[in-house]
Amino acid sequence: MLTFPRLIAGLWFAALAFFLGGLAVPLLPEGTQLGLFPYINPVVGFVMGWRFMGTRAFDRFPNMVGYGLTVAVMTVFWCLFIYGGYEMYWRSIKLRYDGPVEALVGMADHMKDYGVLIATPSIIGAMVVGGIFGGYLTWFTAQRAS
Repeated sequence: MLTFPRLIAGLWFAALAFFLGGLAVPLLPEGTQLGLFPYINPVVGFVMGWRFMGTRAFDRFPNMVGYGLTVAVMTVFWCLFIYGGYEMYWRSIKLRYDGPVEALVGMADHMKDYGVLIATPSIIGAMVVGGIFGGYLTWFTAQRAS
């Protein structure tokens, strides 16, 4: 169901994911093809904000701060999951894995490698501040909408 707090939460976390993706681009290895990278992050952020944050918009304010941080971390996790799965898919096409379990372990390794790559103070700080502000913004919008 379309509500204004859900829309605001989705748009905020899409913008936050786009911003965090922009901070992560210089950290990627030289010559990395970005492909759909600038488009996948905001879509994941919008879905996380809409489905998780927007449904809890009318909760108490202290809870909203925690929800905002949770949505920011969930967005990063699902983006890493998508990129790790993408790498695993292409490596399995090239027959680099002996079986499905090895492919899943490789996917987890790719997620870990990307996570370590982007675990910088600027990205973590922007994620924390953006998540807290997203929780406040959603709560504020819900208070005005009711």
